[in-house]
Amino acid sequence: YSSAHNPDAEFDDLKGAVADAGTFKRALEAAYRLDLDRPDAGQCRSANAISITLTNQCATRIAILEAFAAQIGAAAVGDTVLFYFAGHGSRLADDQVFDQASGYNSTLLPVDARKPGATQSTEILDREIRVLIDIASARGVNVVTVFDACNSGTGARGEIGEGRSRGVDPVAARPPVPFRARLAASGPGGGYRVHFGAARDDEEAREVGRGDSFNGVFTTAFAQALVARPDATFGDIATAVRLKVEQGGHKNQHPQAE
Repeated sequence: YSSAHNPDAEFDDLKGAVADAGTFKRALEAAYRLDLDRPDAGQCRSANAISITLTNQCATRIAILEAFAAQIGAAAVGDTVLFYFAGHGSRLADDQVFDQASGYNSTLLPVDARKPGATQSTEILDREIRVLIDIASARGVNVVTVFDACNSGTGARGEIGEGRSRGVDPVAARPPVPFRARLAASGPGGGYRVHFGAARDDEEAREVGRGDSFNGVFTTAFAQALVARPDATFGDIATAVRLKVEQGGHKNQHPQAE
C-alpha cells in the first residue's frame, strides 16, 4: 500500500504517472481524432462510450481488471482495445502455475497493492492479463498494451539523475484476490496482440522532472511518435520511441516491443 495511504508502505507514490496518462490520451486524440473521456476536476474515474480512465485511488486491482474486461466485452470483431498503464512494476514468486522461466510473475502495482498484513495479493499478474488477451483474440478483438513500468521489479522512476526508484522488491507468492473475466471466449478468432514496454526486464524506466511537472521518458517519446506519424506501423513506432529515448540521453533504457 503506497506511502500516501499508510506509513508502513513498501513503496512511495509516483509523481508522474497521472500526468503520463493525460499525455498519452492527448496524443491519441491528436493522432487519431478520438473522442476520449475527460475527467472532471478532482475525479479519479471517468468514462465515455470508447474509453475509461482510472487514476489515483480509483486505480485498484479489481477496477483495472474490470475496466479492461469491459472494453474487451464491448468490442466488435476487428476492433482494437488499448490498455495503457503508468506506475510501479514488480515480481511475485510463481509457486502455483510454474509457467514462468524466471520463477516469478511480472506484476503491475495498482493503488491498493501490498497492504501490510494482507494474505492475498492485489498486484496484477502478467498471466491474468494474458488470460484476458487470449479471450479477446478468440473473439476476434485486437489488443495493444503499453506499459510505462518495469514489470520485473528492477525498474526505477526517478528525477533527473538517480531520482526515486520505480521498482518494488519482489515478494514470495501469495494467492491473488479472485477475479473472473465473465467473458465468453467464443468467436471467429484471429485477433492480434502487440505489447510495448518502457524498458528491458533488467533496466530502469525513468521520468524527468521540470519544475513541478514530471513525465515518463517512455511515455513522452511514445506520445511524440504517435503525433508525428499517425500512419506509422507498430514497428515504426517501436523504432521511433527507441531513438527518441536514446537521443534524450537515456542510453541505459531500451524500450521493448513484441
